[in-house]
Amino acid sequence: MGVFMRRLIFVRHALTDYNLVGSNGRFCGRVDPPLNTVGIAEAHAVRALLSSVKIETAYSSTLSRSKVTADIIVENRCPVHIDSRLEEIGYGEWEGLSKSDVRTHYPLQYEAFVSDPLHYCPPGGETAVECLRRAKEWLATVTALSVLVVGHKTWARLLICDVLDINLGHFRTFIDPKIAAVTVLVCEEGAWRLEAVNFGATLTRIFDT
Repeated sequence: MGVFMRRLIFVRHALTDYNLVGSNGRFCGRVDPPLNTVGIAEAHAVRALLSSVKIETAYSSTLSRSKVTADIIVENRCPVHIDSRLEEIGYGEWEGLSKSDVRTHYPLQYEAFVSDPLHYCPPGGETAVECLRRAKEWLATVTALSVLVVGHKTWARLLICDVLDINLGHFRTFIDPKIAAVTVLVCEEGAWRLEAVNFGATLTRIFDT
């Protein structure tokens, strides 16, 4: 690795019971369901996938679904730093509710959530702008050249769009980090590029099979 190259290896946490596909999936920001048995197996699969990859240090959010995934992947190869700035965006009163529940009980708020993704947040929640501010503050402190980051979907979407200079208003449509998959960002001579997206994701999650 060249002296001016940095690599961020982002892994979205493995499966929980809240991560169902479609309208039954639940808003899962600061609420903290544990990995289920499938998720534990998925984290071990990611560990095997990255076993030969150099990782100088690792970071995880404070949430257990992220911490357990990180601990399994790293398996004492390097320190895992727990940082609240990596937490998923907060959904306030919507935490733990299904999307269909929210559409039924908060119809106007849900419409605003869809139409203004950067600035609207559920009651008691956090805006995407606020979440991105945390992510950027964290990134500015990272000095290692090869870093594992285990975290969350919206947090990663925002940071990836920001460093690649993608219109932040499109963060929900530009990239979709899959559960227990690897996305890699490389910074060389001050410019970021997307090196890999959803490496190791299951065929079901990529192709809806």
